[in-house]
Amino acid sequence: MRRVGYYLTIFIITIIAIVTTSIATAQSDYLQQGKQYYDRGQYSQAVRVWQQVVKLDKDIENRIVGYNYQAIAFQNLGEYEKSNNALQSAFELLEDSNNSFLQAV
Repeated sequence: MRRVGYYLTIFIITIIAIVTTSIATAQSDYLQQGKQYYDRGQYSQAVRVWQQVVKLDKDIENRIVGYNYQAIAFQNLGEYEKSNNALQSAFELLEDSNNSFLQAV
């Protein structure tokens, strides 16, 4: 049952990431670069790039997406604790966000 809740959380964050990505006018180059690594199965490289997003990008929506993508990549690497930590960071940013649309999702 605990795993079901974990996967449900990942699903919710993924939905937030998709909605956020679709409404963003311009995505961070790092998000795109990380996605290219991810799509090639280079999860560790993708994580490193997405870590730059959360450190350097001023756009809170991109940072939330960056944490979400990290969580998914960590899960693919079997690093569930790191995946959970990335999800927690995304939730914290979401709670601190002034974006009412993101909070409603």
